[in-house]
Amino acid sequence: LMSNMTHATEAEKPFDPLDFSDVCLPIPSWSDSSDEDDTGEPDRSLSENSQKCQTSSGTTTLPLFPEPTSAVDDAHRNDTSLNEQPITNDTFIYHGNSLNQAAAIRLLETLCGDCPSVAARRPVSERVSGFRNRGLKEIHTLVNCPGTCSASGEFDAVDLAFLGHVATQSELARPAWDMWNAAVVACGNDTAVPPSWRFELHLATCARDAEVQRESTRSYSVDRRYAPDLSLREFRQTYSVARLPVVIQGLGHVLTSTEGVRWLDDTVSSKMVGIYQNGSHRDRKCEIKLKSIHEFLKSLFPDVGAADGNADETGADGSDALPSDGSDGASDEYLYDVSIPKTLPALLEHTRIPRYFAHNFLTRTMYPHPWTNNWPSLFVGAPGTSSTLHVDQWHGSFWMVMVAGHKRWTLFHPDDVALLYPSWHHRGTLAPTFPSLEELEKGDYPRFERARRTEVVIGPGEVLFVPGGTPHFVENLDATISYAGNFVDEGNIDAVLDDFKTMGLVDPIIHQAYEDISKVDFDLDEGMHAECLTPEELVVPYHDYANGSAATWPAHPHVACAFPPVVDSTLLEPPVGVADASVDGTNEGTDTAALLDALDSNGYVKLSQALSVTDVAALRAHLTAEMHTKIASEHRPPGDPESVFAKINTREHRHDLRLRLDGLVEQSLQKIVTRAYRGVYETLLDRTALLVELGVIASHPGAEQQTIHSDVDYNADARRVYTSFVALQDITEDMGPTCIWPATHTPYFCTFYKPSMLGPVDPYYTKNAPERMVAKAGDVILMDTRVMHCGGANNSSLDRLLFHFSFETMSEAVAPCGFTYNLMSTLRGKHNLGSLLSR
Repeated sequence: LMSNMTHATEAEKPFDPLDFSDVCLPIPSWSDSSDEDDTGEPDRSLSENSQKCQTSSGTTTLPLFPEPTSAVDDAHRNDTSLNEQPITNDTFIYHGNSLNQAAAIRLLETLCGDCPSVAARRPVSERVSGFRNRGLKEIHTLVNCPGTCSASGEFDAVDLAFLGHVATQSELARPAWDMWNAAVVACGNDTAVPPSWRFELHLATCARDAEVQRESTRSYSVDRRYAPDLSLREFRQTYSVARLPVVIQGLGHVLTSTEGVRWLDDTVSSKMVGIYQNGSHRDRKCEIKLKSIHEFLKSLFPDVGAADGNADETGADGSDALPSDGSDGASDEYLYDVSIPKTLPALLEHTRIPRYFAHNFLTRTMYPHPWTNNWPSLFVGAPGTSSTLHVDQWHGSFWMVMVAGHKRWTLFHPDDVALLYPSWHHRGTLAPTFPSLEELEKGDYPRFERARRTEVVIGPGEVLFVPGGTPHFVENLDATISYAGNFVDEGNIDAVLDDFKTMGLVDPIIHQAYEDISKVDFDLDEGMHAECLTPEELVVPYHDYANGSAATWPAHPHVACAFPPVVDSTLLEPPVGVADASVDGTNEGTDTAALLDALDSNGYVKLSQALSVTDVAALRAHLTAEMHTKIASEHRPPGDPESVFAKINTREHRHDLRLRLDGLVEQSLQKIVTRAYRGVYETLLDRTALLVELGVIASHPGAEQQTIHSDVDYNADARRVYTSFVALQDITEDMGPTCIWPATHTPYFCTFYKPSMLGPVDPYYTKNAPERMVAKAGDVILMDTRVMHCGGANNSSLDRLLFHFSFETMSEAVAPCGFTYNLMSTLRGKHNLGSLLSR
């Protein structure tokens, strides 16, 4: 709750109402006469965590809220109704003269600051004295008597919140809820309740509900289903909505480009990552060591090391590298939950997402949120490493693809969380902590025996689905490689939104995520295909998963999801003396002259299939990640010479990101200009034509139609600028395709008609329908920048991305008027068509 406080020196340290580590008070007598002070020896039955200390006066003291004694623990565990548990002053440390006045005053001052309208009614000093010589049982009784508090005015909202803190820290679930609920009610109306109090009430509610005893008689198990026999509809209805786990088989060969350890080692072997050492990944004191992927894999899979000796990475029989038994020193190392899009993006083009999870609601929002492009995550574990018993954040459902090795999953039914002795008092989040599985199995936890439990081992090529809210414990039985992600759909959306709303009370970023997600009208029938599909139809390229487009696919998608065959790069160049259709500009039999005639007459022309589906997928994934990163980090206004974003017409819900000429961007530009349609560009432009724009435009959902405009004013003597827009996904009508009014770049229109028009609102543009540039992924719209056009309104739930570049002819002396030259400053004047053609 105090996460927004900055660090300070010891003298300046802000007061944290939940931190009582340095607060001590005299130990009371452990007898019924709790009103008497006791300066004698403390009860030796207290837990060791309640450390004894000496004050300057020699009085033995303890923390204000020590951990409960073992006797109190037993009472909590064995009692069937906490309402009947005697709440004595023995279990309630704060009482009578034992109160540490300074600690109470500081806490009450904080609560008064949260709720000033109530605080003004009574000074803090009077509040403190009002609690003197009273135990929690007596106060709890008064609070639960209808009308007592309000009638007498003895306890107002701030007092009750203070008592709620006390009961919470004493782990008294029922009294804590009673106090916090009474505090919220006493505020009088919803607007007067501080957000931090609502958050505390939510946690108290979770803790109270966890005390409810539940009998469990139904069975609980994990089905195994063969993917070609499991339709998308059946998965969502039978498993996701019903909150039942399932293992899906039969997809392993289409999920990764190569099987086993090679998937990692052939792709990102040199990447440095942080490896957890000597303990659980959830232990804050756990050591983290930096290693390369290859070095870590060598310690887990001995055959990987053979490659360093110029041997093949397979075993003698040609099989993939075998998992290690951990005897080489890697037995306590774990690469845990590393975001592939953010840390290992090169791995994405070698990875597919099971289509069963492509309808992830988190990918359908208008704006980025804290989990944008987080998944899939990579897990690589040594034999014997494990997780804690835990529940994933905000009731997120979970999927995992096993690439190598075997994991044992221990799952508990999501309705049986209360039987696992959860605690919400030590984390400040909505996800509870649990005793370790070993403690639950061997300790005195009688309710645990009634929890529904199942175990399942998953191996290479298998996919596991775990419903949101399912407590689970995971062990690596041998060296393992897997990737996974959280997702939200109709099976858990209500629980997720409830958690987001509550977490948003104390975290403005999550509050904004709640607002964005709750505004989306999700079509629950979308993608609910009943027919069974082939394995190739049941996987999704990363970019189609990340932008949400795969959720809208027809049952049998036209997108190529299979991995391309591995081709020697030297084969991409045509042999000397052999003509190549893509080099002379006749892509699949098209006529260069006809294309240029259309461009001259209409002001635009469509160049089909300039990039392959595979190339488009890789480029879109790269640019999507780049776009989200820059949106989150760039603080300079669009159009600033040093900003990564250029100015764009109708900027709301649009971004124009300037790009570097390297990597996939350079490769894609080369393929379009020097291969697929070389003849078009070489004939249209001379080799001196300068590269004057390079970027990617994102039209986000909700973007309005742009004002009708031309990028360059007409001047017959000026240099020409031609822009190419490359569709990075299929562009449909509802995505707001670019609208172009044909022939509005011609001398007749611009010289005789346009000067007398009423600008962009002239009736001409409504009487004459534009050509709407719907396109397939990989198509290019080559446009004369003098033509009238505008970006359409994006009424879909997906981003519309256009990779764009522009060339300016240099043979004319007069510069064009109106062009914005949206190019990185480091690229200006550096590249022309000739330099690209000669590479």
